[in-house]
Amino acid sequence: MRFLILLVLFAFSFRVVSCPIENRSIIELFKDAEFVFEGAIVEKRWTEYESFVISNAGSETTLLNDAYLFRAIPIKIFKGTKNVPLQIVGGNCNNAVVEGRKRYLLFVFEGGSESSAFEFTELTEEELAYLNTAASKKIK
Repeated sequence: MRFLILLVLFAFSFRVVSCPIENRSIIELFKDAEFVFEGAIVEKRWTEYESFVISNAGSETTLLNDAYLFRAIPIKIFKGTKNVPLQIVGGNCNNAVVEGRKRYLLFVFEGGSESSAFEFTELTEEELAYLNTAASKKIK
């Protein structure tokens, strides 16, 4: 019986898709990012799913790790200019995972084609102090 259970688990394990976990600290992300800002998410759009719906491709396959575009209004800029990219790539394992109507600390790389995010309310006092100091000193 155990062998059968292990065999079934092994067979289904090939269908599991996992995403890597972002292990870089806020300091490391800050140094690498083009833009760092507190932002409010005001728009989110799943372009791959939209294309699927428009194409009327029949039965939907699971769009695992589906990427989306989002737009955030800058509230406070820590690095970069106020001209943040209008569309930032999110989802798809390697990018920010955001929900609408929430505030995040956003890190934007390569003109918006890569991103990372932390809910602003989850930042520690030390992280906020670093961001404010870095912003005031214009750390690159």
